[in-house]
Amino acid sequence: MRTLLTILIALGVICIWDVNYNHGALTDGTRSMLRDIGHSIP
Repeated sequence: MRTLLTILIALGVICIWDVNYNHGALTDGTRSMLRDIGHSIP
């Protein structure tokens, strides 16, 4: 359970860093990738 919490916190930090310093490039890439995966699943 603790490892899951650690992963969630790490993801949150990465997302905040990405939006603030990377102009959301990483988050946008991940979102579009997830969207593509969602479309490929019938």
